[in-house]
Amino acid sequence: MTSPGAKANYNGQHLEAAVACMLEITGHTFRTQEKLPIPGLFGEGITCDFVVNDSLIIECKWQQKTGTTQQKLPYLVENIKNSYPLPTIIIIDGPGFTLGAIKWLQAAVDNDRLLAVYSLNEAMAWLNNGGPV
Repeated sequence: MTSPGAKANYNGQHLEAAVACMLEITGHTFRTQEKLPIPGLFGEGITCDFVVNDSLIIECKWQQKTGTTQQKLPYLVENIKNSYPLPTIIIIDGPGFTLGAIKWLQAAVDNDRLLAVYSLNEAMAWLNNGGPV
């Protein structure tokens, strides 16, 4: 039997695979599961989902049902704003995120370190229109 944590990780990998496919189709170069050269908020190493064109980080968060993924968003935002070496966008999707969590995350966009928060559909439109620069 698969543990809930393993299943959540597997479902998150589906979102990452979709984003990788979209990046590839739109001609962007990218690396996945990149270990960043800086410590995170608690001094630990950080691995991000994508580094695109050596100029942008993309983080993907999927939540199938209400749970702990959305509770990790403040930690992610703090690391982005205080540690990440490149501007970042977050692609957030799945039926389990509460409206409050999505609104909080969108309000955290500062157009400097955290550039945008997109659903998978919004990310597809963004990439179709040129995406990362």
